[in-house]
Formats: sequence, C-alpha cells, structure tokens
Amino acid sequence: MLRARREKLALPDPSVLEGVWMAAARAGILHDSREVVLAGLGSALVIDLPDGLAAAAAPAALAGVLAGVALDGPDGPGGTGVVAFGALPFDPLEPGRLVLPEVLIGWRPAEQAVWVTQVRADGAFADAAALLAGVSAQAAASPQRSDPGPLSYQPSGDGYTSEVGACIEQIRLGDVDKVVLARKVHGEAAESIDTSALLATLRAREPSCTLYAHQLGRARYVGASPELLVATSGGAVHAHPLAGTVALVGAPSDAERIAWLEGSDKNRWEHDVMVDDIVTRLSPLCDTIAVPDAPSIVALSTIAHLGTWIDGKLRGPAGPDAALRVLAAIHPTPAVGGVPRDAALRILAALEGESRGPYAGPVGWIDADGTSEWTLGIRGILVEGAAFSVWAGAGIVSDSDPGEELAETQVKLESVLRAFDS
Repeated sequence: MLRARREKLALPDPSVLEGVWMAAARAGILHDSREVVLAGLGSALVIDLPDGLAAAAAPAALAGVLAGVALDGPDGPGGTGVVAFGALPFDPLEPGRLVLPEVLIGWRPAEQAVWVTQVRADGAFADAAALLAGVSAQAAASPQRSDPGPLSYQPSGDGYTSEVGACIEQIRLGDVDKVVLARKVHGEAAESIDTSALLATLRAREPSCTLYAHQLGRARYVGASPELLVATSGGAVHAHPLAGTVALVGAPSDAERIAWLEGSDKNRWEHDVMVDDIVTRLSPLCDTIAVPDAPSIVALSTIAHLGTWIDGKLRGPAGPDAALRVLAAIHPTPAVGGVPRDAALRILAALEGESRGPYAGPVGWIDADGTSEWTLGIRGILVEGAAFSVWAGAGIVSDSDPGEELAETQVKLESVLRAFDS
C-alpha cells in the first residue's frame, strides 16, 4: 500500500525554487500557471487508461486508486497531496496514463510557503527540507541551448492549402460546421535537447501562459499553453476556451488588428459555436452555468485570440471521478477538433493521416479531493533526444481562405520555435 506525507515548509531562497523548477523542466513533471507551480520527480505509481479518457470506467477507477493512497500531514491546498499528472492523447479513445510522482513540490508565489509531498510504498519518508534542497541541486547551473537545425514541414504549404480546400468542400456539404486542421514541423538538433532551456525561453516570452513538461516514454512533451481546458475545485467548474485568431506581427498596428478581430463575423461565429458546444456538454453535469455576453481578447507575444470564461457548479459530489467526467465530456473541444465533434474527427483522421499524440490533448493534474487543472496541450514541443516535432492548427469554416489559414499555422509554429532562440 502506498503512503503519502505532506509537509509545509517556510518559503526558501528563490534560487532553491528556481533549481526545483529547472530540475522538473529537464527531467520531471512541471505545471506552472504562475498562480501555482507544481514540480514532480520520480514515479511512485502509474495509472493506465487502456481505453482512453472517454472510457466509462475511467473516472471510478481513477478515484479508487487515488483514494487508496493514505495521506498524512497537515491540510493543504489543492494540488499538494495525492496528485496524478498527465499529458493525455488528443484522441479520447487512445490509451493514456497518469503518474503519481514520488516527490511533489508545490508553491504559490503569492504565499510564503512551499509544500513537499512524498509518496512511498514502505513509508520511509526523507527529511522534507533536505529533499527540497536535493531536488534543487539536481539542476545544472544554466540550461543548455540547442540550434534546431533544418526544418521539415508536414504537409508542405501547398499540401496544407489543398487539405484546407478539402475541408471546405466537406463543410459546404453540410455534415460539419468547423474542422481544426493541424500540420507539424519536424527537426533535429546536433545534440540532445535540454527541455529546461526551451521552457525557460517560453517562460520569458509568454508570461500569461501555463508552462508544462511531461515524460512520455522516451520523449518529453513541453510547452506554454494559453488555454485553460477545464479546472475544478470545491464543486466549481471553470473553462476558458479560445477561438478566433489574429497575428500581432507587421502592419497595421496591434490595436488595429485586435479591433479587426473583435469585429470579424467569421471569427466571432467560430468562437460562439465553440462556447455553445462546451456549454451543451457541461450542462448535464452542472446545476448552473454562467457565460458572459461577449468574449474578451487574449493577447500573446505574436498572436491574439477571442476568449470566454465559462463558470459552472457541479451537480453532485465533487470528487476526482466527477472531475474526470467533466474533462471527458468536453474534450476535444471545438477549439482543437471541430463541430459536430464526431464528424470533424473523422475528417481529421482522413486528412492528417496519423495520431496527433499529445498535441491538443489535456495536459495537467487531478488530486484525490477532486481539484484539477487541465490546459490544452498546444504550443508544445515533443522532444526525443535531438529530434523534435511541433504542431499548429487552424479552424476551418465554410468561408475560410486556404492561404490565410496556412499563414495562421505558420505564425503559431514560429511562436513555438522561438523557444530555441538564445
């Protein structure tokens, strides 16, 4: 039987927490939303989801595993006790896995404390302060940066515009309203890539995004996501989907581009369809749902989106099983799949021709109390040794222009590839 101990320590010197951050970014699990930073090292338990996130048995199975880990120590905030992390596949029917780290270190920059949780089968817990210092010491003095080398786009620009044209034809037949079609870029550096260097650059360039790092077999998936897929806490549900995009590069000014986005009928329709779909999927699970009348602007370093906060109150008990049901109900959202969902996914499978893996899948964590936070695994880099892949997608609707959709994917890809910049 696994046992866990949670301890609260005084906030250490910032250099110690930076070392923990680097160690998790390089070889562990990292979730950094700026409000809360969670760093996990090692693997105490792997929870397999052999039939995927959408399996009917998955919520109860997860809840049972988390409840089976005895937790000692003081009460703490969500994300500091028995916590399972995952970078799940885009395809909700594809097998996935969640991991309980052996050591979990969490802190909120606004508070003067750090939480250290250990998970052990033998109950032999180390001194928490010494463990914190030891994890920090694992990090090298500075991250090692890599040149990405030549890049290969799959499909090419012409190939992507052709696929967009095929999507538009399908949409105009009336079976589907929107399809989010992705492409990727592949590269190989001269030597193994230090993922902590990539994340350090993304942290500096995208301060409003949630940073993430996960081990997936021999590969690591790291990135900076602007989009909260869903979060649960104390029975509350929050989602912040994004759809509708404009690049913030070149002329005219950013203010003019944002004004264009706010007034674009195409982008507003695309956004409203997404919000309506998520509300429809959440409604059977919630007693109340609140949605503002109009979206707001979410501006990143090179791109801006329309975003809407969706807030609900869960119906029934608020445990990890309920939290996972909420996640399964809304993923994949129209922001990364399409509308209607099943028809859009069939078109994606035919045109993209291969699994997306973790790209656009749920990335985040869930604890034994039912607190959870999942971002969309977009703006990410899948790294295996010196090789890497980056994906980006665009929402295709009936009046899409193939050239404009290609340009949107290029801006998104380049915004992620800047992680290799020194």
